[in-house]
Amino acid sequence: MEYFILGTLFFALVAYCVAGGADFGVGILEIMSPADKRRRVRELSEKAIAPIWEANHVWIVLIIVILFVGYPKVHTALTTSMHVPLLIMLLGIVLRGTAFTFRYYDIAEDATVEKLWTTLFRVGSVMVPLSFGAIAAGLHSGRVPTHPTTVWASYFAPWMTLFALASGVFTISLFAWLASVFLCGEVEDESERKQWQGRARWYGIACFSIGGITSATAVLSGSLSSSELFGPVAISSVVVASLAAVLVHRSVGESPWVPRIAAAVATAAILAGYWLAHYPVAVSMTESDLTWHAAAAPEASLKALAITLSIGLLVITPCLAALYKVFKSSEY
Repeated sequence: MEYFILGTLFFALVAYCVAGGADFGVGILEIMSPADKRRRVRELSEKAIAPIWEANHVWIVLIIVILFVGYPKVHTALTTSMHVPLLIMLLGIVLRGTAFTFRYYDIAEDATVEKLWTTLFRVGSVMVPLSFGAIAAGLHSGRVPTHPTTVWASYFAPWMTLFALASGVFTISLFAWLASVFLCGEVEDESERKQWQGRARWYGIACFSIGGITSATAVLSGSLSSSELFGPVAISSVVVASLAAVLVHRSVGESPWVPRIAAAVATAAILAGYWLAHYPVAVSMTESDLTWHAAAAPEASLKALAITLSIGLLVITPCLAALYKVFKSSEY
């Protein structure tokens, strides 16, 4: 039962990073694209993410609910020690969602208003993955206080590290890569598709290069030992992610779904490698690590949660699939 709940938690995390990551990534691509290409990136992104840009957040809500009900101690550590990056992440989500809507509908003769919404959209797109990566690194930094102490030690020290910064930058690069792969499937013109193929390859190379640097900072910060970094779990995740990435770049531009699925597999492998490298530790604290089993709610609560999740997934998953199919159909 506990493995099922943790598996669902991991599934929700992967779903948010893949679908939501590609969503946030389009804003990052707008920033990184040449000025004369940004309008085109915007046109493609609005077409691509329109079906699911709001629905993606169901996964982050599900993650919070699972932690709150099934693992309250983890939820407490997360919302306390990571309060600041969580707040930044929430502001980024709100800013980005608002700007995405208003830059489309708030059209005036004065272009300043549209530029404002576009700027907020891009800033929000960076704030979320940067905070997301910092939170993931902060929970395993070993700096989360077992008992509240000073403001700095309780709310800033756990996530203000080189590893947290590197993790945030890596998450930005990962989301940008996912967005480039997804947008390549939206392009119909052959010459333009080849340009996107090249971009996707370069973003992929950048992502895996930054991932290597992030792994090095994890060892230097003590979040991972060298034996864990070069252990069978880490090596297996790197191999799977690398093979999936190769498949992405061999098929990107030729098929819209093969590279997307392969990119999702690569993302899942990266997350699984990081998760399993720390398992069963949920949060690395200053005095003693908090494990998933120790943080679990009473068995009655876990049983009720498992039943609810089973029913919920049976409803949510096909509904999201139907939503995407309807909005992406040629008749729409």
